[in-house]
Amino acid sequence: MRWHLFILGLVFFLKSCQFIETREKQAIDICKNSKIQFAENDIFQYFGLPVRGLSQDSKWIEFANSLAKDDPNSKYKWDAREIEDTGVFLVSFTDETNWGQNWEVSIEQQIVKHINSNEFLSRKYGFSRLDKESEFEIVELGKRTLSLQKKNSYFSTEDSKDIVFTFNGKVINNSDKTLISSDLSGELQLIFKEKVISGSQEWKSGFKRKATKSRPWRPNETLEFSIRTSDIEEIYLQFEPEFVFFVVNLSVEDPIGFTYNKAIGEYDLMDEWKNLKESVKKKKENQAASELIPSTETSKPKVATNQAVTTKPSPINGEEKTGVETKKSEPTKTVTTPAKSEAEATTQKVPEPPKIDQRAVMGAGGTSGKGTQPASGGAQGTSNAKGDEGKPTSTVDGRAVMGEGSGKGANSGAGYSLDLTGWDFASRPNINDRVSIRSGRIVFKITIDSVGKVIQAIPLEFNVTNEVLSYYRQVVNQINFRKQSGAAADFSTGKITFIIKVD
Repeated sequence: MRWHLFILGLVFFLKSCQFIETREKQAIDICKNSKIQFAENDIFQYFGLPVRGLSQDSKWIEFANSLAKDDPNSKYKWDAREIEDTGVFLVSFTDETNWGQNWEVSIEQQIVKHINSNEFLSRKYGFSRLDKESEFEIVELGKRTLSLQKKNSYFSTEDSKDIVFTFNGKVINNSDKTLISSDLSGELQLIFKEKVISGSQEWKSGFKRKATKSRPWRPNETLEFSIRTSDIEEIYLQFEPEFVFFVVNLSVEDPIGFTYNKAIGEYDLMDEWKNLKESVKKKKENQAASELIPSTETSKPKVATNQAVTTKPSPINGEEKTGVETKKSEPTKTVTTPAKSEAEATTQKVPEPPKIDQRAVMGAGGTSGKGTQPASGGAQGTSNAKGDEGKPTSTVDGRAVMGEGSGKGANSGAGYSLDLTGWDFASRPNINDRVSIRSGRIVFKITIDSVGKVIQAIPLEFNVTNEVLSYYRQVVNQINFRKQSGAAADFSTGKITFIIKVD
């Protein structure tokens, strides 16, 4: 009897194993015979099919065979495993290092989804494009910051903002290759179930020094980088993505055919995302609450005085004016107004017009003109020659803008001026104009952050070429400002004007 039970149990066990193996094989067969279909947000994969001799009507088995053909030294195999008795299988075609292609296969529904081209499924199942061989490694990480900042674009409005991520560090070459080309890029990803929102990196991002033939990237050498991504609008803070990741990709090559193009860094930013959402929410709540607080100030009756408001000569015409308007035929006199219990309009001081510091326009050594006499420039010396007499090395450069040593003589009229309330230059504009061929004027509207760094420069007025405008925009972006007094706001807006004089 015992033998009968043992044999019966063994048969049942073997049948079960065969059933499991059959389901796994069934999932693999479904995957192999399905038509190639990439994720909607990765349609560029289709453009690579003709290179492999495939088309959009090809099947995944043909795609897998082409991969194996490209790498004949690696051994690939098909595998499948069920996800917690759900009837959904993970099917893979990978080499010895588990590097390859993966799919999600539903046996009942006969649905196959390519995991590699689907960021949501990749993160859901814990797959990563990160290179595990560590030929190149990110080291000496700096501060990483996720913030909301005003949109830095010529077409942006005052209220438009971007979600910005900044990241910096160094990459070490752990390989034995001497590289002549290197390109580093970063991408901020908000991963939803049906869509991925990506933040593109700004054009200045990447390696601060790229590898070249004349200056290659050698083994065990590090290259410094800085990445800043933007172009994700503020509206996405209203939603909760499934995952938030920042991915760093590296592409290099050496002189004799070695190439490398893989992700060398992946960073989970979900905590930073939640902190940013909470910070922005509180800021808006505080702003809304402050707008609802009623004003507690009460109007007080103002009593007119029995004296003239001002006895100081007016800077406009030099004649004495009082706060009370009088007829021209009558002399200036004191007017007495009896006080009343209710508030009345009182006389006011005539405001003095702002005084213009001629040094801001003409240069530190310049003087203002009077009548028909032209203003003199900032050149130093007593002879009639242009340039600084005490500086034999000075040159006559009609394109220079207000720089000492530019050799500008009388009547230059060139310079720059700043209109930014509460701020002054921490570093003066570093101007070395070699592109201007005629005189002109440029007015930029600038926005700076709380530490005095320029985050936006928009041309308001200009009569110069695009090349000159681009050069002076670079000059503006390199200027730093310092707060004159008091606390700095998150953002401050003003204007900077350049007067270009070409002899």
